[in-house]
Amino acid sequence: MAAQIKDSLAGSAIPPSTSPSHSGQDHGEGDVSAAPVNDASVTPTPPTPREEVLSNRDILTLVFEAFLPITGGPPDKATRAFLRDLALLCRSFSEPALDCLWRELHSLVPLIRLLDSAVVVDGAYYLSGSPSGLSDTFRGYAMRVRTLQITDAGSANAQDRVDAGVYVFFAQFLGGTPLLPGLNTFRFGRINDPTFSWHTLPIIFPCPSLSTVTFGGPVVENGLSHRMVLPLLVDGAPNLKSFTITDPNGATLSSYNAFFKQGIFRFHYLQSFSCTLQTVPATPIWSPSIATAPEVPQTFLEDLGRGLPNLERLTLDLKLYTEKVSGKQRRMRGTARNQSPAGTTVTTIHDPRTVCSCPLAPKKDKDYFPRLRCLDLSHRSETYFMKCSSITSVISNIGSLTLSLRQSWMPSLFEIVKELARCHLLRSLSLREDGLVTLSADDIVLLLTHINLDQLHLEVSRLSQTSIVASGLPDVPATSSIESAEYSFERIVTAATALHEDPEPLRSLTLPLVWDLGDAGLALLVHVTKKAPYMESLVVSLDSSLTTSSLASLTPNIRRPSALKFLQIRDTRRASQPFKTVEYKAIGRYLDACFPDLMSLTLHPSSDACLVDHWAHVEHLRVMYQENRRLAHALERARM
Repeated sequence: MAAQIKDSLAGSAIPPSTSPSHSGQDHGEGDVSAAPVNDASVTPTPPTPREEVLSNRDILTLVFEAFLPITGGPPDKATRAFLRDLALLCRSFSEPALDCLWRELHSLVPLIRLLDSAVVVDGAYYLSGSPSGLSDTFRGYAMRVRTLQITDAGSANAQDRVDAGVYVFFAQFLGGTPLLPGLNTFRFGRINDPTFSWHTLPIIFPCPSLSTVTFGGPVVENGLSHRMVLPLLVDGAPNLKSFTITDPNGATLSSYNAFFKQGIFRFHYLQSFSCTLQTVPATPIWSPSIATAPEVPQTFLEDLGRGLPNLERLTLDLKLYTEKVSGKQRRMRGTARNQSPAGTTVTTIHDPRTVCSCPLAPKKDKDYFPRLRCLDLSHRSETYFMKCSSITSVISNIGSLTLSLRQSWMPSLFEIVKELARCHLLRSLSLREDGLVTLSADDIVLLLTHINLDQLHLEVSRLSQTSIVASGLPDVPATSSIESAEYSFERIVTAATALHEDPEPLRSLTLPLVWDLGDAGLALLVHVTKKAPYMESLVVSLDSSLTTSSLASLTPNIRRPSALKFLQIRDTRRASQPFKTVEYKAIGRYLDACFPDLMSLTLHPSSDACLVDHWAHVEHLRVMYQENRRLAHALERARM
């Protein structure tokens, strides 16, 4: 039996004689019954650190997990062999190593190989003789499986075909009990290869432990998955909490009633749902895909809310139904942007009270999502998402919104902000670009002065600097200039406290990675201390080669210590301007003066790799100055 298991899984199972479920004698520990009885009067010797580690299964499991693939999926052949050797090395390693080895499977074939009567004939598995049932060894290994991933067509051996009689055997001896009692994740996306059989699915259920399901690829296009798999999940997975569907061709919309209304929308207990219904072509970032995204029915959001009332997290990447707007209505629609006589775009910043006091729209959607708190939305249309049917019901109770932004939506930014300002629970807003999007400092100020946010993350490529048109006298012609990056940054951090009477301002801010017309130097960071002292996290772009010599003159003006804990910098410094020796100390002292409680200074991954070591040295000096300052303060307090 041991040789059979070793050959079947290349190290996935260990021989029963060395399994931890057997007696200590099998592990060379002698007869347990002959061991002397401890005297109650004798104080037991405390375990050594080595013994404590070897007896802690959780610690050993965490150590062995480091050998598993980082991206997920079953371990490769070499890793399986290594984990098997660890399991055979000693009794302490056996259980955690086997847990890691059997945690994720790509099919049921590894378990089928453990059956005593399993034989291979013409490249397929059959059962020989009259099997009497499932052995304890089989059940022990089946209990370790946490993830079943039928997704990668190349992950299984092309000869791993299983005769239908094997599945009949499972159904007979399981008797309605779970095949994989510990299964919590099921990823299903492969049906077009000889190793897959639809007989696999019924024997997995019922599965009370299953909490996460992912559908993708050709599975969602197959009618059998609609008629068989979804009913199995509805009836056999009562504790399902998360469901993800990726349908690149929108095939499920052609059978909307079967897949959604009679399938997905029957999971009334779901807490998280992710739905992607679009194709992502190999096009540049500045060419967003619109035509390839099929439009969902008008009642999609309403049906979703009625069917899944317990949703807490929702991710949608699709084209929602939008009300058709005529050309005349589009021309009459007001915007927050006006064209100056010189042709320069100037953004009007409205009074926050004007927006917050706006009356609600005459027609208010019913609250179909009472528990929804996190929304991630990619609406693949040139019409901005607030025009979508029932969208106000989706966003009414959210506290966190991640939104894919299009450049075509920018003229309607004020209308979007006005609607989001009505979401009184909204505290975290992340904007990412769908195609190339440019935000201005005025746009960011508009967001901060109208929406009461704790976190604002702008994952867009470029931040433009506003053109300023000035003319003090009637006879003097207007002059145009571009505000500096430092001044734009100062306006942004000043706006971070615009809506806050109490000291509860913006805590986390991520700015676009490129200033449109030149970066600012490190001097801009002092504005965080002066204007937004309660900010705790900041991601900003700057050029460390600018204004380094004058940094020391900026710090005496700091009146209130900053609460910043995490700072990430995208340094645009050119290779032709290398760091000077005096700059390391100057920057380190400056950062310590601005942010005395800073815990982490990191360089953004998009920065030039040649700057990594330089900033690592700056961080080393900053930490040294911080520790010296704290030590001096502690000594001074001790003397008092």
